[in-house]
Amino acid sequence: YSLRRCLSSKTCEGRNIRYRTCSNVDCPPEAGDFRAQQCSAHNDVKYQGQFYEWLPVSNDPDNPCSLKCQARGTSLVVELAPKVLDGTRCYTESLDMCISGLCQIVGCDHQLGSAVKEDNCGVCNGDGSTCRLVRGQYKSQLSASKRKLLLLANCPFPV
Repeated sequence: YSLRRCLSSKTCEGRNIRYRTCSNVDCPPEAGDFRAQQCSAHNDVKYQGQFYEWLPVSNDPDNPCSLKCQARGTSLVVELAPKVLDGTRCYTESLDMCISGLCQIVGCDHQLGSAVKEDNCGVCNGDGSTCRLVRGQYKSQLSASKRKLLLLANCPFPV
């Protein structure tokens, strides 16, 4: 974010604070879940006289930008902070992010305030022209075990 303060007695036009995304790529998986990191920061703080290992509670439809955590192995769910840190995803399956406690829209171009979406081909801001729908039936002559081996051999990631 950028912040400005008026130095004269005149009022400045526009907002005093502006936000924008500073990265348009996802964090690496080894970085871990940002909401989970915020919950685990409370592990060494007693809650009602006890220490707990806190796990994130995600996708709260009522307040997606509050930090709700669940104590591992219990049904205890607590709001440990009224708002998550800026940049935390509102929902796990969305690019939208929390800024100052409010869920802000983020397009597939990773830009704050953008309404750009993926087309049916998975192309950001595409027009659907880069793929085609194939319909029909397919019957394999391979046995189930050979199909599985072939699938595993062609899999681009470890299974």
